[in-house]
Amino acid sequence: EAFGTFDTGHDGSPRFWFLPERPLHSDAAQFDPLVPHLPLIAPDLTANVACQRDYLAQIADELAAPAGEGPSAQARTPGAAEGDGAAAHDGAHSHDDADPRDGADPHDGAAWRAAAQRSRAALAEQCWHDGDGTWYDRAAGGELVRIQSDVLLRVLACEIGDGALFTAALERYLMHTRKFLAHYGLTSLALDDPRFEANAARNSWGGPVNFLTMVRAPHAFEHHGHVAELALIAGPVLTALAEADHFPQCLDPWSGEAAYGERYSPGILWFLDAVERCFGILPRPDGAVWFSGLTPTRLDGAARATAVAYARTVDGVRFELAG
Repeated sequence: EAFGTFDTGHDGSPRFWFLPERPLHSDAAQFDPLVPHLPLIAPDLTANVACQRDYLAQIADELAAPAGEGPSAQARTPGAAEGDGAAAHDGAHSHDDADPRDGADPHDGAAWRAAAQRSRAALAEQCWHDGDGTWYDRAAGGELVRIQSDVLLRVLACEIGDGALFTAALERYLMHTRKFLAHYGLTSLALDDPRFEANAARNSWGGPVNFLTMVRAPHAFEHHGHVAELALIAGPVLTALAEADHFPQCLDPWSGEAAYGERYSPGILWFLDAVERCFGILPRPDGAVWFSGLTPTRLDGAARATAVAYARTVDGVRFELAG
């Protein structure tokens, strides 16, 4: 549940218009009962809990298994096979607030998987809108708050949904230039929302491209094999940062101007990560090593390089790329 803006960090977003910034008396366990919409059943927070429980199950399995026999040596596709968090529902509150350890050994992977499944079921029941094909907050009165924002990508980055659901979201929202795909990255609010504001000069999730969104994108896209689409999105953003004189929180979605923020760590991390994915050497969780064939000689303007080299040592083996 979300009790205010700071629970999800959506400063300036219409998602939290007329709602408090903080929980009641800054106590994370309390919401203001005088605010009619609160508490919100939040899809991004629910998905995050489901994903954490999935990985806690994997950790528990690893700790319980004999050496060399745990699941870490196996490819993993959690979540989708056990419920995808998407189903039409118009009912009242019945969200998952149970402690996953109740009556179970917290070191038992099956208990965590069951808890993760309860979270995904609650996400589907409470937040999914079948007609729109996305998730929304559900207000205390039972109505869905139908604001299309980067919440969609936050949910998908938590490994919610199967490949078909992701492809549908990709076509309808993420790669749609009337929804979230601006030339300089993924926007924080749908472009066709009349409340959309591109002003990136302040801390805002009401329209500008935020680098926390860009940092989340690779896992969501790569989890379902959509690396080409991710590379298409990354190119202009790499150009914008290569030409900027600082690492911002926000980019102007129209011009790519580096605006609010000066030394924003997610901006720095995204840049390093994007370089590695676009023309570098990337070790993967399953033990594979990716070598990119994209070179920065194809970037626009002053960001274009005449040559590039990248080297990395993986498991004692040194690899080099040059082009």
